[in-house]
Amino acid sequence: MMQRRKYLTGVAVAIIPFAGCGGLVGPDPRVTDSAAGQSFSDALTGSGEIQVALVNDGQSGDVEIELVFEDGSGTVVGRETHVISMGEGENRRESISVNIPNGAERYRAEAEAA
Repeated sequence: MMQRRKYLTGVAVAIIPFAGCGGLVGPDPRVTDSAAGQSFSDALTGSGEIQVALVNDGQSGDVEIELVFEDGSGTVVGRETHVISMGEGENRRESISVNIPNGAERYRAEAEAA
């Protein structure tokens, strides 16, 4: 019985230093706003520019911005990704040139640690 207590105590001591550390490593980005712009010539070529506002609530590191394009029924018709570096606590507005897929009627911007 004494050996079992020592074993369990050893396991607890080994695990405690790692508790809660999973969320502290790397960037923790989130999109706060986005806006699309398209000139007349962009409309003819199927390209455009999307402005994405982000904040990094984590440490410095690379962040992947994903733009997901959907048709009118919500079916994904295209995706584009863009990787940037962000500092700890940084607020940033990023301009991304995109090729707008055929049939796209709306988009959403997402961000995560790269």
